[in-house]
Amino acid sequence: MLKLINTSSTLRELEMKRVLCVLLSMTFLGTLMFGCQEGQNPVSDIWSSQADTTATVSSATESDDKFVNGDMRIISSQNGLIATAYASTPNGCYEVFAHPSGEGNILFNDYATAKLIYLSNQPNSTHDDETDTSWLPSTQGGCYPVVGGDKLYLFKLNTPGFIDQLGEAGKGYIYQYNLNGTGKRTLAAIEDNENISGCGIAFDGKNLYYISEMIAEEGAVASISIIQLNVNTGEKTVVKDLPMTERHFIAGAAGGSLILKHIINPVKVSFEDAQADFSEMYANQIHRLTLCTPDGEEKDILQWKQDEISETIYRDNLVYWEAATGKIISKNIFTAQERVYVDSPLKDGDGKPYDFISMSSDGFDGHVLFEAGVMVNDPEYDEAYPELAQKFAIDLTTGELKELNLTENDPLTGDERNVSIYAEGEDVFFLHVSRKEYELVDYFEDGQLYTTNLIVNVPAIISKSDYWNNIPNFTLFEDYVYV
Repeated sequence: MLKLINTSSTLRELEMKRVLCVLLSMTFLGTLMFGCQEGQNPVSDIWSSQADTTATVSSATESDDKFVNGDMRIISSQNGLIATAYASTPNGCYEVFAHPSGEGNILFNDYATAKLIYLSNQPNSTHDDETDTSWLPSTQGGCYPVVGGDKLYLFKLNTPGFIDQLGEAGKGYIYQYNLNGTGKRTLAAIEDNENISGCGIAFDGKNLYYISEMIAEEGAVASISIIQLNVNTGEKTVVKDLPMTERHFIAGAAGGSLILKHIINPVKVSFEDAQADFSEMYANQIHRLTLCTPDGEEKDILQWKQDEISETIYRDNLVYWEAATGKIISKNIFTAQERVYVDSPLKDGDGKPYDFISMSSDGFDGHVLFEAGVMVNDPEYDEAYPELAQKFAIDLTTGELKELNLTENDPLTGDERNVSIYAEGEDVFFLHVSRKEYELVDYFEDGQLYTTNLIVNVPAIISKSDYWNNIPNFTLFEDYVYV
């Protein structure tokens, strides 16, 4: 069960080996299951200390207004920048084509024409130099697009530890473009020893927000801060320094607040026995959810322990599955208003309850998505492993629970997989429905011609209504920039 926060200075003072934290941080990139801490209030009492003052915005205190009033939103995947392959607009989505040579191009998936095109001011060019608006001189470190307001932002990450080898190609920058690709400017540089890959990106109409980790020469983290980047001036401001005894994520954004998740492990383990003690560390992780304003004022909302719930944030609602009861519940972060969407354990077609539910980090069109699974015994290793069995969605407005059964067949492997949403338009979703292999002709930096086999996803769009109703009316993209 979820518990009302009771911040403990003891937890903040615990120290852990950084290497172990890095290992654990990878778990956030998948959906996690979380739990409660003993000795605190039951789930029915969450937010009880603030319910009277935040039941409605009008009755909130002046201090609470800072958190509630505003236009903050997350514009990347909630799984973090490195999970952000596409940047959505109502009419299409942007992506980056990283060439094997290390160069790249910004592409646009146009929903009106079902074409994947270069974001170029020279439609008939070779798109391989600085005169072309789509061209990127380097994609080393990874390039991730997001859209904020009427601008496209490209986070070209750095390559810590390889700057001396790669030179300028390994450096990181945040670029700003008009939505048609024109007007490119370098908004800010990413420091050579700075890491921002694991955090989400938020936007309030005037500023971008991200979490910055500064890495010391020996590889340890020297500092962690929330950064505010003004999109007009490029000025960076430290919103708040964060304790290095925890791991930190921008898990969402709503109203006037960033929604932060902080994770700490209160169990000390020896570095030498890290592998053996990893499961114990994971099981004892404590998660805290807080609100943070642009001026750094932070407000604790709740905390829980690993392995009891799986959660996601959709706008200003926390939606979670509770392992102890099988319920799926939504709580408004600002008002504490609660709604129960599933009041007993979900069962499969044979009437057998699923063993666990894994909430998806990103929601779409007023829906949250999740997968139900079972634990399968592996006699060879004398242990059980999780196996996902069925994908679902919940309409947060109507409360309708929907099975999602659209599938794609991968001709390269023969596998059949659920069709997933990668971007959201005004009336459609952008999907992958298959994969193809192409022979790509390209050039190295020295001009030498080479060919390579490239495996790409086959993009498609589908109306939102057809997707939610499992009707496979896909419109395939037939034009590719790769050929």
